[in-house]
Amino acid sequence: MSVTIDRDLLMQVVVVVGSCLGGWVLLVEPRVEKLHAIEAQIIEDRSKVSAGSHVGVIRIAEYAPKLHARADKVDAKGQPARDSAGLYGMMMSLAQGNNLKVRNIQPRVERGKADERVSRTQVDVIVEGTFERLASFLSALDGVGAYIRMQSLRITPTDVGGEHAAVMQLGCEVLSFRLPDEVTAIRGSDK
Repeated sequence: MSVTIDRDLLMQVVVVVGSCLGGWVLLVEPRVEKLHAIEAQIIEDRSKVSAGSHVGVIRIAEYAPKLHARADKVDAKGQPARDSAGLYGMMMSLAQGNNLKVRNIQPRVERGKADERVSRTQVDVIVEGTFERLASFLSALDGVGAYIRMQSLRITPTDVGGEHAAVMQLGCEVLSFRLPDEVTAIRGSDK
């Protein structure tokens, strides 16, 4: 059995997957590292405060508003992973906004242990449409304010009413980060 692969399709798939992976490396990983650095700084400053250093108290007071703002951003970008109904609605809206036929969207929350810092919601999406609309959907998915990590992508060409189209099966994880207790304490009890 001989299978011919359209070079343009293969290049589009490679570009889309590369863009998604590049987006993860450029956008999400640096923020996780910043969060760890902030946590380390808090622990260091906390030890100085407990040793009676007033400099540590001043540094925490100066840094608290920045930490509060960053923590709010991390919390907001993790919201879709904590709200499966909202996540479903977001995916449906993106698909409909790109004129794609939705065959299936299935979010599955993976409850982690209380001491884990990352919770994951696995989402499997099957949509149908033109290659251009599928690429637009992936681009729009990359632009939503959430931590989304692509797991798998499969695009299968098909004909719909004589028009060239494709079916895309996408598996991804939507992440939410539990903020350290020290950060939560600085943010206050309103969050």
